[in-house]
Amino acid sequence: MFRFLLRAVSAGLLALAVADLLFILPLQAHAKRVASSSAPPVAGTYVPGELLVKYKPGAVAAEPTSQAVGNGFRAVKTIAGQGILVVRLPADTPVEQAIGIFRQDPLVEYAEPNYYRYLSRTPSDTLYPDLWGMPKIKAPEAWDIVFDCRPVVVAVVDSGADYEHPDLAANIWNNSGEVAGNGLDDDGNGYVDDAAGWDFVFRDGKPFDADGHGTHVTGTLAAVGNNARGGAGVCWDAQVMVLRAFDATGVGAVADIIEAMHYARLNGARVVNASYTGTTFSQAERDAVGALDAAGVLLVAAAGNESADNDTAPSYPAGYGAANIIAVAATDRSDNLAWFSNFGSRTVHVGAPGVDIMSTYLNGVDPFSENFELDPVGWRLDPPIGRMEDGYNSVWSLADSPGGDYENGIDISAVSPAFDVSGSRSTRLEFLLKGRMDPGDRLWVETAEGPMGPWTARRVWVQSLFSGAWTPFDAGVYGSFMFAWRQAEVDLSDLDGVPQAYFRLRFQTDEDGVVADGYRIDQIAVSGLELGSEFYRSLSGTSIAAPQVSGLAALIWAQDPGLTLDQTRARILDGVDRLGGLSGKVITAGRINALNSLRSVPAVPTGFGAEAFLNRIGLSWDDNYFGIEGFVLERSDGGAGPFVEIARLGPHTFAYQDFGVVASATYVYRLRAIKNGTESDFAEVSAAAFTTSSSSGGGGGGGGLCFITSAWR
Repeated sequence: MFRFLLRAVSAGLLALAVADLLFILPLQAHAKRVASSSAPPVAGTYVPGELLVKYKPGAVAAEPTSQAVGNGFRAVKTIAGQGILVVRLPADTPVEQAIGIFRQDPLVEYAEPNYYRYLSRTPSDTLYPDLWGMPKIKAPEAWDIVFDCRPVVVAVVDSGADYEHPDLAANIWNNSGEVAGNGLDDDGNGYVDDAAGWDFVFRDGKPFDADGHGTHVTGTLAAVGNNARGGAGVCWDAQVMVLRAFDATGVGAVADIIEAMHYARLNGARVVNASYTGTTFSQAERDAVGALDAAGVLLVAAAGNESADNDTAPSYPAGYGAANIIAVAATDRSDNLAWFSNFGSRTVHVGAPGVDIMSTYLNGVDPFSENFELDPVGWRLDPPIGRMEDGYNSVWSLADSPGGDYENGIDISAVSPAFDVSGSRSTRLEFLLKGRMDPGDRLWVETAEGPMGPWTARRVWVQSLFSGAWTPFDAGVYGSFMFAWRQAEVDLSDLDGVPQAYFRLRFQTDEDGVVADGYRIDQIAVSGLELGSEFYRSLSGTSIAAPQVSGLAALIWAQDPGLTLDQTRARILDGVDRLGGLSGKVITAGRINALNSLRSVPAVPTGFGAEAFLNRIGLSWDDNYFGIEGFVLERSDGGAGPFVEIARLGPHTFAYQDFGVVASATYVYRLRAIKNGTESDFAEVSAAAFTTSSSSGGGGGGGGLCFITSAWR
């Protein structure tokens, strides 16, 4: 583990050493508040005991005061290129209190929790083994123009990927400046052996998927096409930079996410796919998005899967409103907004297929399991641990005190038999937990590569019975789980490839004189994933919609590398198929159309309507266009004569008054949009002038409309 040292430096400089040194953070006792106040962070939404702290440009860090040293604040990591410190708090200092301390420092720009982010998980829908979404977005027609995205690097910030999957391996980015496996930072970018990307969770160059989510997202974006196996991504040939920022439970910390964004930016990515969401605003993450924008990098973000309106309840990073973001909703087979998809007429830009999408996935392996139906074989059980008749879907479970309440001042454990994870990746330990532990009493999960240790304590995640949320326990599991069995999970990914490993359940109690019921364990399993297995699965979610937009951006830049970020973004948003089911739900009212975007063909105008007045016919259409240069309006008398251009209108014009009409005549109008010298298909509407003149407005004097109809041409 790195340690850091903060030294006083000359004015205008803040020296952040990243060698084997120790940072002691300065605290200023100034009363002046320099950061805006906000609502207190919600416990359980951030990494316990950590802050993200950014000093102002040119700030001078003072020598540590005795107060600072006594408080024990320590910076354990710097975020490269961001000027942000990851600060570890003393065990007895609440996050809210620490934030208040740092905000009193006039040298601090902001301080905030290291928030968790959560992968936009897929709802439990029926699986359909087909690629129905590709024809919907006109991918086959687009592939006739371009399918090779290899000139464009797309970074996927997710749970990693099975980069040896037969349908992905050929399309994984190769860091040409790095020699894989030599233990050196060959290209000097600060990351050793980062040949395919980086794992920001375990800090190594093996960003193997810990969840399955990232593998599916990567396949939707860039599964190899035309290879007689599996499916095809939006980009047949691609360069996908695999950046793992989420652990085996689907949870990622902002510190890892923004470092991944920084890595993507410095290593040549033009698109960053962010198929994850969070409900808490992070200034650090917003700054990282801004850095991508400044570098011309497009961020494609999932809108979220809560059926929520992002206009009123933003989901991040989609909700930051930066000019380089495209926020993506999910559509279904019927061209409607998917039932689970978030939306937002001001904040969500576009839709893409996101229901029952088939793509690459992970194949599971199960090195170890135990349900205690029989006497445990191979376990080392230190008394009084043993079996008891209180199991989950079975008679028996493991208990610390089969005869009753546990005792005080004990340190007992159950050591598992050896298990082999040499062929496993993203290994995890899962079990069911029930019981009650008094304050000061703890259940630990520890692992070792030998039966006698040395033992390493693990973070245990326990799922809420009611909300389904996961709570992390870093200092041993404690509290009450009396009324029902809870799911618990431990990430063992750092043991991947180990031929012999062990875990133990260790129970420690204090001497406070209080005894309770103890704990029970059942349905223990060690499971993992097989690297390089040809496996597929159908999933749903805005997470799955987003990479289709990322893939489309890569196709556009592959076709025309000289386009700016704004131009590429406008092509995507202009080219949509406008759908009634998305009207009022997303900004464009449309789903992506890859063919239109590659041809730079604007979408057909929507909402084209007509209204007759005494001496004119008024025409109007929707204001939902990006980068449109103008419109062409044509008219046919009675629909029998030829269409004649009657107006050529500029951008941001969404109405026209036709005074060249006569009473009782019927007219047919058609309208098309213009962009980059190309024209959309026509929208068409018919209208009739009033049959008589009248001194009164509207339909007075016996006059009235014969008909008004509209249609797509």
